[in-house]
Amino acid sequence: MRILIVYIVSFLMLCSSCGVKHQLHYDGLIGNSDRCTVKLSLPNKWKVVNAELATNQLKLEYDRGSGIEKQAFSVSHKSPELYSIMQFRGVNKLDGLTLLYFTKVRDSQPTHSLQLSTANVSTALRIREEYAIFRTDNWLMIHFSIENTSIGNLLFTNLRKKFYRGDDTDQRVSFKPIDDALLFEFGKNYSEKRSFPIQNFMKPHESLGNNGGANSFCENKLVWTWHYEIDSKQE
Repeated sequence: MRILIVYIVSFLMLCSSCGVKHQLHYDGLIGNSDRCTVKLSLPNKWKVVNAELATNQLKLEYDRGSGIEKQAFSVSHKSPELYSIMQFRGVNKLDGLTLLYFTKVRDSQPTHSLQLSTANVSTALRIREEYAIFRTDNWLMIHFSIENTSIGNLLFTNLRKKFYRGDDTDQRVSFKPIDDALLFEFGKNYSEKRSFPIQNFMKPHESLGNNGGANSFCENKLVWTWHYEIDSKQE
């Protein structure tokens, strides 16, 4: 009987440790040697202590509430300069998705040294939307996604067809600053519109400049991750 109890306890501990491993994994990197966003699946309650991009690796330090733990992930990127010149800037969290932000180390005085971030998740019956905005120095980093809920998947809602009515999902994203918000237009003929508040992220003399990023579209999820360089007109 004692042996059976030991086996049961050991099995439960094994299942628990396996579950923890599945909760933390690397989901990809978007950017170049100037700036990048790294995506991780990480429970919201886990605190990111530090992150570092080394040669072909992401080194992460995090705390689940019982002390700092470390883990490394394999990262491949076409820019060999990426790993030696990037500095960790901050984090945004979106209910299981963690966004790590890195920018190039600059010698000159940054125009905007304050780091700001916001994130929001909204869930309807069939569709869940989330966005995150991060500002550091002269970079504005934006993440926006639309995905099916369990009900949407159950009803076979095809988001690619719903928003684009076909396979034309290669449109260039369109962001327009209007008043204190950033208007995002997408979908067939850019008929879909979302508004993101940015009044705390940009000053009156600043505007959106050079940009780049990546899109990911499938039947049950649409994702945009974009980076904007901030231009300053102040003399």
